[in-house]
Amino acid sequence: MKAEAAVTNDVVAGIPEHLVFIMGCHRSGTTFLHNLLASTGQFSFLSAYEVICYRELLNNREAGREAEARQALRDKLVSMGGDRGIDQIPFDVNAPEEYGFILPEYDLFKARITPEHLDEFTDILRTKGKLDGLDRPLLLKEPNEFYG
Repeated sequence: MKAEAAVTNDVVAGIPEHLVFIMGCHRSGTTFLHNLLASTGQFSFLSAYEVICYRELLNNREAGREAEARQALRDKLVSMGGDRGIDQIPFDVNAPEEYGFILPEYDLFKARITPEHLDEFTDILRTKGKLDGLDRPLLLKEPNEFYG
């Protein structure tokens, strides 16, 4: 039993204890709820910067390039219009974003957290824990989970 408990503790090390999933079909108000809850400051969440620049996040932080990378992305987003396009919801580097865009093989109406993607999803959780700490619940949104 003690060896089993140690393995369990190692598996969850560095992952926020409380995960809050927003689930619902596309165009049902999940983005509104996600933005509203994120704006309270009571939750940690994945920002557009963290999703779009996911592969470089920890390196940018460690090398002191995070502000520069955020500004470069901010400039690009502004040049593209500053909103999501499909619904005119403002979109910038700090906007809450869906974790599914980080995972491979994005497919509409298909669940993203599958046995094949569990390691990548766990890595997202650990990365976010390293960036923000573990003191707040992590707010997560991916409409495709609703269909799975």
